[in-house]
Amino acid sequence: MFNKLPFVEYIMLEGNAITKIQAGAFNELTDVVLNVSHNQIKTIEKGAFVSCVNMKSMDMSYNQIDNFTKGAFDDLTYTREWKLEYNKLVRTQDIPLKFMSGLAVLNVSHNSLQEVGKNTFPKLYELHTVDFSHNNLSKIQGGIFGNLFTLRYLDLR
Repeated sequence: MFNKLPFVEYIMLEGNAITKIQAGAFNELTDVVLNVSHNQIKTIEKGAFVSCVNMKSMDMSYNQIDNFTKGAFDDLTYTREWKLEYNKLVRTQDIPLKFMSGLAVLNVSHNSLQEVGKNTFPKLYELHTVDFSHNNLSKIQGGIFGNLFTLRYLDLR
């Protein structure tokens, strides 16, 4: 669908009626701003994002996302800024951060997150801004932020 677009810097799909991001929808994108906010996305299929290296931003806010299909993002895909606010996420373990090594800003405010789990932040050495505000947090695992050496802004309101 949106594959190998070497000169495209912005893919703006916000404000539509998209309900699913299918496998192969986004392949081999680099330095791209992707905006799929204000849709009705509930499902992101396995293989939807393949070799999307060093994306500038992924805005998936204002959708119906409650989890991510395992393998929706391959191990090469990462973004510097990920906006997931105003979705239906309940568990931090459902947010695929394992390979998001270049992630600097994460916004998961206004979801239904109940706990910041033990393995929420694996090797995210560039992460400096985390917004978990306006959720239903009742438990935060001890030492969870200990390996976030570049963290400057943390919002848990």
